[in-house]
Amino acid sequence: MAGFRDGTSASLQAVPKATPFEATIPEDVAAGDVMLICVTCFTFAAASPGIALSSPAGAWQQLAGLQDSGTGSGLDAYGAVFTRVATSGDAGSTLTFGFTGTAGTDEMWWAAALGAWTGFAGASVADGTGVLNGTPACPAASTATDNEWAVYLGAMAVEGGGSVTGVPAGSALRENVSAAGVCAVIADGNGAAGQAGTAIGGGAFTVSNPTNWLTTFTVTLAPALTVTFTGTDGNGVDSYRVSSIYNAAPDVTTLRALRPTSPGAFPHSFIYALPVVPGLDSSFGDGLDVMRGLGAHNTYNTTIVEPTFGDNPWYADNPLNPSLRHETFMLAVAGWVQANLAVTGTEAHHLIGFSKSGIGGQDLALKHPDVWTRTASWDFPANMDVYNQFGANSGDAYGTDANFQSSYRLTSGFVSARAAPFITANRLWIGGGNTFQSDVTAYHALLTSLGIQHSYSAVAEDTHNWNAGWVPAALAALFPAPAPPAIPGLLLSVFP
Repeated sequence: MAGFRDGTSASLQAVPKATPFEATIPEDVAAGDVMLICVTCFTFAAASPGIALSSPAGAWQQLAGLQDSGTGSGLDAYGAVFTRVATSGDAGSTLTFGFTGTAGTDEMWWAAALGAWTGFAGASVADGTGVLNGTPACPAASTATDNEWAVYLGAMAVEGGGSVTGVPAGSALRENVSAAGVCAVIADGNGAAGQAGTAIGGGAFTVSNPTNWLTTFTVTLAPALTVTFTGTDGNGVDSYRVSSIYNAAPDVTTLRALRPTSPGAFPHSFIYALPVVPGLDSSFGDGLDVMRGLGAHNTYNTTIVEPTFGDNPWYADNPLNPSLRHETFMLAVAGWVQANLAVTGTEAHHLIGFSKSGIGGQDLALKHPDVWTRTASWDFPANMDVYNQFGANSGDAYGTDANFQSSYRLTSGFVSARAAPFITANRLWIGGGNTFQSDVTAYHALLTSLGIQHSYSAVAEDTHNWNAGWVPAALAALFPAPAPPAIPGLLLSVFP
């Protein structure tokens, strides 16, 4: 479900100005979560003020910054909000904060609140304010987005000690920590309830001591995707309209899903048919329809999910175009599927594709083993060595060669760095066709050399599409036969 995932608060006083202030990303943070940090530094008579963040987990975007000058005391409060979308390696990472100005004394007071939210695409600051000896108000957020969430972040210093004792009306308290008169707090709430134009936010924090220096921010989180059911066809396939800022064409893409009606002995799972062309174009066949024709949804007790894309899907995030982030889009789709289509709540999520969705499937599997359980990829350009090897078709998806080389190219270094989850269990099937047979053969050798368990088949087919005959072999690898049920009394009859 969309909402708060996890958070931490760090509260320290009297940090020497030469010593960095540190906070830790929560251990439960997962790939695709939106992370927010509110950090405040209180110091005397600073020049050229500002707060800097460095992190081994990657680059952060600063959404806002503010300064509030204390009257008479010379104490100033500097606040900032930072955000980024989490990757699978972020949990537990240490963040380091520094002050870019020149402080007038040898110590500073720091406070930080860090939280992660699942099911959202990005963050924007609706309002931020610094308050001296006053009520820390949180003005209403924007009314532009359906299902928007308001997040209230605050940090303060209180003379003589004190704490935050109340949060804005209609919000839930997530983090509230105080130590030696320095406090950090997070509250959030979804006031929109699915209604466009409904104002959310408002209200104020309350504090136990009115003598305070406080910075507060109201941040809005937009849904990663908005999904609307549109109907069921004669084959039992449900269709949904999907809007996402990550998918190049908001409000015009479709997600199709086929649920099992006569499920076999397998535990219920999801399998994602990864298309190779935009929209509902079936010039290379249709993965969901092929598997429906094979009865895979019933045989394997799996719900077949088929997303569509506004541009050629290579399942990559383009750093130059925020509306072409298909890797992040797939994580959002998996989250929505788990929240809305699950039967048991413990389903495995499998991937199947070929060509560009074959190499894309391998990237998704290697980078997000906590999301995707098994992956089948047939006849794909595993030896692709430059981002625009297929012209604008691939170049527009990866954006830059540097992005492709570091985040998506299937080199020995890239694969070996992600090999651990695949050494102890067979989670990959690869098959070679006539178009990219040598690529897949070389990739098979690479996986073998790295000790990565996988299944390999040379399925020589003249056609390069979903209908070529490779899908049954891929499905058999994705769904190894379950153990037969125990027969009561069998052991007693054999061993009296």
